[in-house]
Amino acid sequence: MVSELRGEGLPVLASTISPSVKIRESHEEARPLIHLATGHKVTREFVALHRELLRLGNPARAARGKARAVA
Repeated sequence: MVSELRGEGLPVLASTISPSVKIRESHEEARPLIHLATGHKVTREFVALHRELLRLGNPARAARGKARAVA
């Protein structure tokens, strides 16, 4: 489906979120995924999505955030 959207020239974010049981567990425990499973693959994917959205919304702010993450 994503490749079809890209093929039509529609804007599609680069970040993707994999299906995972951890998401359901996060909901069941009423804990944000980033607190429940900090190093989990899906958590990292959500962080990457957040960074991508920041970069698209405000390139200067995203650059500052990247500098902090490296430090």
